[in-house]
Order: sequence, then C-alpha cells, then structure tokens
Amino acid sequence: MRKFDGSGYEWRVEALVDRKDHLRSGRAEFERFWGEQYEWTSMLPTAWKLIDSGDVRIKAPSAAECEPSWWNTPLHLLGLGLGWTDIAKGIDAWERTGFRTEGQPLLNFVYNTWGPSIAALGLWLRIYGQGVVEPLVALRDRNFVSRPLGNIRAKEVQMMQDEVIELMRNYGHDGKRLALAEKIIEFDGGYDNFHLSLHFEGSIWPNEEGDLRSREVEDFLDDDVECYELYPEEYWFEAHLERYAGFHVQLNAIAAGFTGESVFNGKETVRVFIKNFGYLGNFTRHPETQRWYLNNLEDSEYSAADVHMWGN
Repeated sequence: MRKFDGSGYEWRVEALVDRKDHLRSGRAEFERFWGEQYEWTSMLPTAWKLIDSGDVRIKAPSAAECEPSWWNTPLHLLGLGLGWTDIAKGIDAWERTGFRTEGQPLLNFVYNTWGPSIAALGLWLRIYGQGVVEPLVALRDRNFVSRPLGNIRAKEVQMMQDEVIELMRNYGHDGKRLALAEKIIEFDGGYDNFHLSLHFEGSIWPNEEGDLRSREVEDFLDDDVECYELYPEEYWFEAHLERYAGFHVQLNAIAAGFTGESVFNGKETVRVFIKNFGYLGNFTRHPETQRWYLNNLEDSEYSAADVHMWGN
C-alpha cells in the first residue's frame, strides 16, 4: 500500500475569479480555448504541463476556497488523458493495484496531487456521473452501458461515504484533501455541489452553436489545423491544433483524413501540439475502444493500453 506522504514540489494555482483586476476579455478567450468557464478550467493549463515533471503536485486549496476546477481537472486527465469512458471503474481498478504509479507519469501526478481522495471522485461519478459519462461515450461510435447508481438510498450513500473516508485514512491521508473529498461527497438533497456534470461537456465538443453530435466529425476540424505524416507506414502523425476544446474529436478527423476511414486499425499515434500552449502529448487510438489515450510512458508493468482499458 502506497502511503500518501505529500512529498515533492508544490505548485499553487491562484483563483482569479471575481477579482477586480481580472481581464474579462482575457477570460472570454481563455474559456473559448479550454471549452468551459474559468471556474471549471483554471487548473487545466498547469496540470497538463506538470504531468511529466516527476514528483510535483498542485497544492490543495482549503475547502472554503475550493474552485470547481479542483475536481473537474482529474476528470480531464483521466477521461481525456487516459481515455477512460467509465472513470469510476478505472479508479477502482487503479485502487486495486495499491494506487501504483511506476512508469505512469499521468497517474503519478494525479496521485501526488489528489492522493487517495481521488476515490471520492469515483463515488461522486457513481451518483451524478451521467453528465460526464455521456459525452465521453459519444466520442466513440459504439453502445456502452454506464454504471451510475442513480437513485440509491441514503443509507447506501452513507456506507459508501464511510468507505471512501476510511480508504483515505488507511493511506495516511488527511488534512485539506480529506476536507475536499468530504465536500464533494456531501449528498444532502441530491445536489451536485460543484456542477461538474454540467460543465464537463463543453471541453469535449468544440464550443460552437447548434446540435453538435449530429454533425460530421470533419466539421469540427478548425481551418488552421496543421497535420503531418511523420512515419506513414507506422501510422504516426503530428498535429498542431488551435485550441484544447474538442481535441479528441479533431484527432478523429485527422486520422480519418490520412487513412480514409473513421477508424483504420486503432493503432494511430498523433503527436499533439496546441497553439499558445505547446506539446500536449502522444495520443494513440485503441483498436477496441476507438478512444485516444496518452502514450507518454516509461517502462512499466502495465502498458498504456492496459491502463486505458481499466476505465473501459
């Protein structure tokens, strides 16, 4: 069992919301780039940049000042980084390994930052996660049976809350992250405290007008996107995107443009760069799930494809 000792360098993400010196014009551009309101996306630039930085973490805010981005960020890293459609299932599988992170930079960063409190996010997903599961499922053309528990009884909720708190204590976890975990799993009145289920989808689909899911995937490819074949025989490509919002959809369009099919053999890999952000990572599409997952791994017992399947 890996103890959560909180070691490593800490980065603090300052909340700028409602400060008088915050530039509204800059905020609007920020939100278009990341696909959702600032309160839900403010940590994303820092988190994506720190994934490959070793033992660093983002410092936890107090429960009183917690912005929704504290809990929305791991949804992005696990759902869009690892390609997990059922994030709760993936967290469960990860926990069964003892939260091992060897050779897995993204999981290492997630554990350094959230520790075993990430189990609280899994519990939240089982109750309120339909709004997160549905847009992730819509990224691939196949049927999928989600596992949110729906209308469970208050007694069952309390039992699961107790299990999450006990898990964190067993891993030597307390302090601010414990308070933040308790806050997200407060289910009094059946209320989603952080509105994550309403503010996740905007980053999945490009924030345009109209019925997005009825449009062709190529419609989401920005005019200024640049794509290159690096090693055509190995289906390796490079893409320079205009924004983060909808990048999975744009990867589908790019792969289709090079292969002539919406899915070729599921082994395409794209080096992804985003304008005004930089390198996001190498993303590979899995042949079974047809989902993209981050493939920036070191030597590990579990391959990137193995970890991807934990949440699918």
